[in-house]
Amino acid sequence: MTLENIPFAEYLKLNETAQYIYTYSYKFGFLFNRAVNHLHIIPLLEQPFGAVKDYQQMFNESIDVSEIPRIIALFINLPLRELYQLGVVEVFQTFAFIREEMEVINNAEMKMLHREPTEKELKADSERFEIYGVYPQLRNLAGKDFMRIKEVREMPYNVCFLELCYQKDEAEFQQDYAKVK
Repeated sequence: MTLENIPFAEYLKLNETAQYIYTYSYKFGFLFNRAVNHLHIIPLLEQPFGAVKDYQQMFNESIDVSEIPRIIALFINLPLRELYQLGVVEVFQTFAFIREEMEVINNAEMKMLHREPTEKELKADSERFEIYGVYPQLRNLAGKDFMRIKEVREMPYNVCFLELCYQKDEAEFQQDYAKVK
C-alpha cells in the first residue's frame, strides 16, 4: 500500500476506518509522531502567554483530529484554510512539535509552580478556585487589575513563567520569614 501525503482536508473526508488505516500505516513508520517544525513556528516559550495557556487547556483534555489545524493556528499567522491544505504528514508532524514543546512546559510548571495545598487550605476548600482555570495566574500577573489581563495574555510565555516562579518563591520566603520571628 503506497500512501500519498494528501492534504489534511482530504484526510478528514476519509471514513473512520480509512483514517485509522492511514494513520496507523504512517504511525507504524514513525512519520506522524516525529516532531518536525515544518512551519517554522516560534518556540512556545516565546509565544504569547494566552495562546500557550489556551493550548495547555486543550492539551490536558482530549483533542479531536479535526481540531489540529486550529491548534496550529494559535501559534502561527496562517489562514485556517491554508493549514487544512497542508499535507497530512506536515500537519501531524507540526502538531507533534507543538505537543513536544507543551510537554516540556507542563513538566517545568509541575516542577516549579506546583505546590500541595496545606491541610488548612483543604479544610477551607481551596479547590473551589480550580473552576477558574488559568484566570488566577492571569490575575496575579496583572497585579490583580483585571483590566490588564489582555496585556498579560499577549506577553511572552517565558516572561510570565519567570514572574510566576518569582511570585511563588517570594510567597514561600515570606511564610518562612514569618516563622523565624
